[in-house]
Amino acid sequence: MIAPASLEPIAATIVRSLAWGVLESAVLCAAVGLWIRALRPSAATRYVLRWTVLGASLLFPLASIGSSLGRIEHIGVPRGISAGPRYAAPAHRAGVAATPPTAAWPRPHVSAPLSRLGAWPLTSLTFVGAWLAVATIRLSLLAAGLVAIARIKRIAEPLDDHIARKLRRVRYAARFGRVAAIRVSSDIDVPVAIGFRRPAIVFPRAVIERESIADLDQIAMHEYAHLERYDDWGNLAQRAIEAVLWYHPVVAFVGRAIALEREIACDDYVVARTGRAHRYAACLWKLVESSGLPARPLVAPGALLSPKAITVRIEALLDSRRNALPRLSPPARSGLDCFASSSPSSKRNVRPSLQSKTAPTAPTARLRRFPSLHAQC
Repeated sequence: MIAPASLEPIAATIVRSLAWGVLESAVLCAAVGLWIRALRPSAATRYVLRWTVLGASLLFPLASIGSSLGRIEHIGVPRGISAGPRYAAPAHRAGVAATPPTAAWPRPHVSAPLSRLGAWPLTSLTFVGAWLAVATIRLSLLAAGLVAIARIKRIAEPLDDHIARKLRRVRYAARFGRVAAIRVSSDIDVPVAIGFRRPAIVFPRAVIERESIADLDQIAMHEYAHLERYDDWGNLAQRAIEAVLWYHPVVAFVGRAIALEREIACDDYVVARTGRAHRYAACLWKLVESSGLPARPLVAPGALLSPKAITVRIEALLDSRRNALPRLSPPARSGLDCFASSSPSSKRNVRPSLQSKTAPTAPTARLRRFPSLHAQC
C-alpha cells in the first residue's frame, strides 16, 4: 500500500503546474482579447481564437506536469555509509581479512524532508484529491447529460411531412451538408441540435404549433448551422474541459465566450442565406417571449442561452457595421491552413453574408428596448 506521504512531491508538482497553467492561460487570453478588439474579426474567427485559449489552458498544465514528474528528486543514501551486506568486501581473497557486514542503511522515505517543506505538501495532496473528486463528479454529470439527450432524440417524433416540406431553406442546405432529421418532442423547452450519430434538429411541440412556417425555417437553419459546424462535438469537448478544469477562472470565462460566439456565428449563417437580419432578430425575440429560456441546461447547442446572451445576439444582428461573415477571416484561415491543410472542412467555401445590404443601422442596448421587433411579430 502506498503511503500518502510518498505522494507529496508528486502532488506539489501537480499543484505547481496547475497554478502556472492558470497564469499562462490568463496571459494568452489577454493577448487574444487585445487582438480581437483591434481587428474585430467575425464571430466564426472569434470562436476559433477562443477555442485556442481553451485548448491551451488544458495543454499548458499537462505539458508542465509531464515534464516535471520525471525530475522529482528522491533522497539517496548518504555518502560514507554502507548500503548493506552486498557491498561488503569479499572474504575469500588472499591477504584480505574478512570484515563483519555493517548494518544495512534503511531505505530513505520520501517524507523525510517534510519538516523543511512545511504544510505545503499536505495542502497540495488535499487539493489534488479534491480536484480529482470534483472533476470525476462533473464528468459523471456530463455523461448523464449525454444519456438524457440521447433519450430525447430517440423518443422524439418525426415532424409532419406537410410542415417539413415547407422548410425549404434547411432542406436545401442539408442536401449539400450534414444530413439531419427534424423531430418534435414535448420534453424540451427550446429548439436544440442533437448531433453525434444520426444528428437531428428537435423542436418543442409548442413551438411547432405556435410559430409560422417562415420563423420555423429560420430557427431550423440556426440549429442546422450548429450541426454543419460540428458544434455538437465542439460543445462536448468544451464541457469536458470545463469539467476537468473546474477551478480555472480563465476556462470559465472563455467557455462563456465560446458559447456566445457559437450562437452569433450560427445567426450569421442564417442571415447569410436569408438576407433578412431584422426579420430574424424579430423571430428570435418572439421565440424568447413565447418560449422563455430553457428550464434545464442540455448537453447540446440550442437557440437560447441567457438573457444577456440574447441581448448581445440581437444587438449584433441589428449592427450593420460589424463583420458578419459566417466563416473564418482570411488571416485566420491562412493561419489554420498552415496546421490543417489536409482537413477537408478547412477547404469548404461558404457564401458571403448579405447582412451589410439589409441590416438596419441602429443597434439597441438592452432586450427590453426592441419595440420595433414587437411590431413585426
